[in-house]
Amino acid sequence: MVLDFRDWSGQSTIFGKVLLRLDLSNGDPFQTHQLALSKLRLKRLKTPTIFKNNVFRWTILLLFLSLMVAVRVFKIKVNLLLYITVFSLLITLVFEEEFWHRYMCPFGTLLSLFSRKPLFGMKVEKPSCVSCWICQTVCPVSAIEKENDGIKIDTSECLVCLKWKESCPEISIKYSIFE
Repeated sequence: MVLDFRDWSGQSTIFGKVLLRLDLSNGDPFQTHQLALSKLRLKRLKTPTIFKNNVFRWTILLLFLSLMVAVRVFKIKVNLLLYITVFSLLITLVFEEEFWHRYMCPFGTLLSLFSRKPLFGMKVEKPSCVSCWICQTVCPVSAIEKENDGIKIDTSECLVCLKWKESCPEISIKYSIFE
């Protein structure tokens, strides 16, 4: 069975606009894989600087979309979803989580476009934050960044995975409505 991309892409993108990336944090098929890798404590490579740009991620998205269209138009009998899954699993074996989620995942790229100004999202409560930066070190996609006056969360990249919750001494990050 080949999953038809048209069945889920629009709905998830619309929900991503409203709920940020809550659907990715709870339903990401790679979370199980990432959990197993973290238990093995394998040393993985950091994201190469050359890939840390929007041109790369939009090129990857266009490549994925082109492959899906080509399979459909030319009626090629191939399980594209299987190949994409195997490819992504291999990528996550070699590189840290950030590389797949932030720069390679086509779904994540689409959601980052529509979650730039979300209604809900993760927000740092600056008065209670002690600036220990632990949340920044545990964030799998490097969505938490240092600023002059504390910490800022890039809502377009945040997976709402809540990994910081186990480490933050003050629980200074909350999921809330943006003003």
